[in-house]
Amino acid sequence: MKSPPPSETLTVVAGSGQARSAIALLSTAFSRLFVMGRRPVLLRDLDSWQPTVISPFLASHAKGLLPLFVLAGNAVWADLGETPFPVRMQDCRRALAGIELVSIVAPDGNLTPLMLAMMEAISQVADQTGILVNDLGPLIERAPGAELDGATLAMVPQPKPALAS
Repeated sequence: MKSPPPSETLTVVAGSGQARSAIALLSTAFSRLFVMGRRPVLLRDLDSWQPTVISPFLASHAKGLLPLFVLAGNAVWADLGETPFPVRMQDCRRALAGIELVSIVAPDGNLTPLMLAMMEAISQVADQTGILVNDLGPLIERAPGAELDGATLAMVPQPKPALAS
């Protein structure tokens, strides 16, 4: 008996080998992208609003900033009229953004469209100084398809305008 095509049998369970493989693929690709791109990944401090450079490893880690880039990429992908990728996140006190990326499901087994959408989201918040992660907020707010297993994503507030003297 002939087995069904992979796209019909793809079931990714959080923490499964397939989920870990998909996340590891994204993590490795974006770590290389951040190193080769030679633009630092910057995260602004919420009190001083001063940028801090985040290592490529932490920026691309499932407990680092990768969940934010995935959510932003999913928003870009949905803006193109495409079906968003099912994504699962969970709260994690040890995670930089407070959430951990647990699984991503590529219905046809291909993460390339999501990766390209993530790169577009990154290009929208990059300037000559670096990749300004805090500026992903508007994209992340409208990100579809994210299943947050009890996860609460604290949006990074924009700086308050200085009072005119």
